[in-house]
Amino acid sequence: MHKNILVFSIITALLLSLSNPQSHAMQDRKQLRKQWEHSYDSCRNAMDDPDLEITGYLSLSHRILEIGNLLDKPEIMAHGYLELARGTLMLKKYDLCLQYVYKAIDLSQGLGNSEQAAEARRIAGAAYLALNNTELAYSYLNKAYRYYVKANDTVKRLQTLSEMAILYSYEQQYEKCIDLYNDVLYLSGKQKWQSMQLVTLLNMARTYTNIGKTDLALNTLDRIKHEIPDSLFNDVYRMAYLLNRGELLLLKGMLQEAEKDLQNGFRLAQASGDIDAILSYLKCLADIGLAQKDYDLLASCYRSIILYQDSLDRLIDRKNIYEMEFLQDLTQKDKQIEEAHSKIHTYKIILPIILTGCIIFIILYRRNKIRARQNQQGMEKLSEELQTKEEKITDTAVYFHEMRNIVSSVIAQLKETEKNISTEKENQAIRKSCQQLNEIISENSSFFNNLIDVEYGDFLKKISRRYPKLSPTEKRVCAMLSSDFSTKEIASVLNCSDRSLNNTRSRIRKKLGIPEGASLSDFLKNLD
Repeated sequence: MHKNILVFSIITALLLSLSNPQSHAMQDRKQLRKQWEHSYDSCRNAMDDPDLEITGYLSLSHRILEIGNLLDKPEIMAHGYLELARGTLMLKKYDLCLQYVYKAIDLSQGLGNSEQAAEARRIAGAAYLALNNTELAYSYLNKAYRYYVKANDTVKRLQTLSEMAILYSYEQQYEKCIDLYNDVLYLSGKQKWQSMQLVTLLNMARTYTNIGKTDLALNTLDRIKHEIPDSLFNDVYRMAYLLNRGELLLLKGMLQEAEKDLQNGFRLAQASGDIDAILSYLKCLADIGLAQKDYDLLASCYRSIILYQDSLDRLIDRKNIYEMEFLQDLTQKDKQIEEAHSKIHTYKIILPIILTGCIIFIILYRRNKIRARQNQQGMEKLSEELQTKEEKITDTAVYFHEMRNIVSSVIAQLKETEKNISTEKENQAIRKSCQQLNEIISENSSFFNNLIDVEYGDFLKKISRRYPKLSPTEKRVCAMLSSDFSTKEIASVLNCSDRSLNNTRSRIRKKLGIPEGASLSDFLKNLD
């Protein structure tokens, strides 16, 4: 038993050491886990940096995914996939974004993390919105919105409402779009979330512009000027505000005021290096030059447009090449992580099976060992019983043999005496005595046969079923042969000659179908 416990302990320790190929000691493993957890916290903090570039954001997101795989924590992996989806959405790689979203949703649902799953659905809705798949966009956004209403998460609810408003704008359902923007303005006003109010007012003004409601668009932009503090205006928001207002003033024929706003926005765009915004401003300024018949302004704008367009094309080419290489590297790393995670998952399945197999092996080994010991004890007991039985029959046979010899000798003496006695009465008495002695011998033979029948009852029943043509004497001979009685001992027990017994053995061989070269005793011992 102690040996079995030792073997089991060794196997378990070996399997546990094999289950962790990245570490050779438990202490090292704990230290590594602490380092990975610290690295995870550092990644999360670094992602809050407002000046972080999109490629840096994606690199940090992927590092979170790697850490989740190393720690084997699905919740961290789900977070990594969610951030990768968010980053690729900003990079406008919508197909890749959706791949990450699906993985984030699967992991989040498996963990029962409804909040994370709702955020993934919101990102999926935004991606499908960008792909103009309004049906799927609405389905995902609506699921996310229902969760945020139930969870009373006003911030996420407002973000989702804004995206649903953009969806209605794409479908040219402008009234629904404006209604949703008004809802967002109302809720964000209650929450005093002025940055959301600013974004919503800009989007609402753009919607009014798109449907030709210039006055309403200008009124909306005026609300920004009066309701939103200047501290919330970063360069991006200010450029959007000035571009939209300049376009509206241009439409209303207010050329000088429009040029003023557009020139201010153009300088901001140049300072930020936003070529898309620069080109938008230049096109509007060119329209003003054309309207004012200021051909110098018009020519200057078109020359700049050509230069910036060439620069933009080259920049886009370089950006596309860089992004493609970056995304290829990201995709390759994704595959490596998935393969590693798959191996860990497979090993987690196999390890319990191996451990279970070892436990079953030990249990079966012990059971077989106990059974073998019991069988050995049974064989020893059976051997003792057979030996006792054989000794009993042999002793009885010797006793009957000696008694038969004595009785035969007495009968012989009585017959000799009979020859010398002349009276008939005395001769009758001698003959009667001889008859009684013969009856005693016959009774002893019957008793001995019954003894064999009792002691070998099971064997005799077995051989009777298999070979019913055997005579009772032949069956008794078979019983004694199976217990290794010698020919002389059997002949003595049965009170027959060796020749007669050999004839009996031959008949048995023939009836059992045993060739002359085979051992009759071995055949009988192995009889099923």
